[in-house]
Amino acid sequence: MKKKYILISLAVLLVSPVLAYLIYLGCQNRQDPLWIELDKMVKSDDYFYIREKPAEIDSLFEAMQKDPEYHKYDGYELISDPFPLTMEYRKFISSVEFIHKNKRAIVLGVTGSGRTTMIDRVSKFIAVIPEHIMSLSCVPQLEVEYHKQYIGSIDNGKFYKGALLNFLEKAKIDSLHNYVLIIDDIDMIYPSTFFGAAMWSELENPNYDNIIPGYGKEVEFPDNFYMLSTTKIGGGSVIKLNDEHFRRLSPSGVLQVYPDSLEFMMYLRETFVDSTPAFKHEHFKKLLYTFIKINHYIEDNWGTGTVLGQWSTIRKSVKPEQYDEFVEKFRQHVVSMNFGATVDEKAIRKIVYSATHDGIMLNSNFFAQAYYFVYDAGIFSEASVAVGFLLLSSITGWILYVRRKKLIRSYVLKVYHISGEYTEEKITFNEAVGRIQDVKQEIDGLALNKKINYTESLFIYNLIQDRLSIISKTEETESMYNRMFDSFMEDEIISQGEYQKLLTFIEKSRGKISESYYRQLIERIEKLKPA
Repeated sequence: MKKKYILISLAVLLVSPVLAYLIYLGCQNRQDPLWIELDKMVKSDDYFYIREKPAEIDSLFEAMQKDPEYHKYDGYELISDPFPLTMEYRKFISSVEFIHKNKRAIVLGVTGSGRTTMIDRVSKFIAVIPEHIMSLSCVPQLEVEYHKQYIGSIDNGKFYKGALLNFLEKAKIDSLHNYVLIIDDIDMIYPSTFFGAAMWSELENPNYDNIIPGYGKEVEFPDNFYMLSTTKIGGGSVIKLNDEHFRRLSPSGVLQVYPDSLEFMMYLRETFVDSTPAFKHEHFKKLLYTFIKINHYIEDNWGTGTVLGQWSTIRKSVKPEQYDEFVEKFRQHVVSMNFGATVDEKAIRKIVYSATHDGIMLNSNFFAQAYYFVYDAGIFSEASVAVGFLLLSSITGWILYVRRKKLIRSYVLKVYHISGEYTEEKITFNEAVGRIQDVKQEIDGLALNKKINYTESLFIYNLIQDRLSIISKTEETESMYNRMFDSFMEDEIISQGEYQKLLTFIEKSRGKISESYYRQLIERIEKLKPA
């Protein structure tokens, strides 16, 4: 009997440390994967302010201007008036290229996303001088008056041309320069009433004889005419734009401007330029995490159009001692939406806790999650608390955790595989982007069906965004090279200086593209080397 007690005691002594360690692990809250991603983001230097890429900005500007006299203008200086833009230069480049290619575009954005500022600067970049830019800020119920003022009116049998018709005639005569019409908040008026039947028809059917009564000439939008319209995502509109509006005002798709965490971080870097690296790293992550997580919470509860952009009033409350005020801005924004909404303080407290505790998620440990699982499943009762909690929650929780972990890992590997195939040039850019977008849709479906939770889906979304960024860098290099080459080949001769510019561009891009693509570019440019 004594021997039996000794064996039992030894077994207890051996098992107790292991059991204690397992209990310790089960009590540890997990760190939000977003916190780790933000750590990489804050430390990264793989982005550029517009001011850091004046050559690329000027190159695009010169390629868009037909008048050689306009080459005396500095493209960067044009878009820095009245103040320099805080924007990643690739975002600006892609926006300009989209608008330049499509001529007519709607820019969608939420409060504080910077859509109006972007339109203003892009218009200056395209049209250069104020006389070639016409702006209309829409006010509800004035579409009839706008029609008379901008399109025209008949008085005593005589037709009087409006400002827009004169603008279009001027643009048609002056084909060497670009002309831009900006319609801000077009969702505040009825577009068809503003344009009138003939012009509204011309926007969709330019081959028809669309003639304004009394004008005596067919309506025509010349190739050097651009029309940019802005509208909000969410409530507050007089009309909801439908397919008919999009076909006419933005036939090739819309330009969407959402809250941009990278742009917010760039603003923070400028605000705290004299602070120490350690301070910036800690404080930036805290603000960025709060910005992203509360916006996700708002979007999940009230929709995409209700989130708050980086250029809203939150940017005025970014000092360390203003953190509570920073969070309060989001509460006030939800209340201001005027549909009786208030934030769930428990959800906000969890976000603030994580932001102030290195991304540790409150009640994310195994035992807490098991408790919530059992509680939500409705199997808590006086008779089953002990057995149900210790056995069912442990086993079920662990199985679900392992299954989700394998599922997440499979999608991570799939995204890396697609990225690898593109890097090895086995698939094209469009194929790579399309397949990654397919993965994103699958993740959307899993999240919608609650097969993975918000944090897990956000981790894959961030990975997808990172892989798409890497793929886009290679495609962007090809696009920039082709633009420079086409510009230099206008006189059908590559000079020594132009050859050197191309070579310098390729060498600077080497770190962002695959080695095989770099060698291919070198081979192409060597064939162009002047004798």
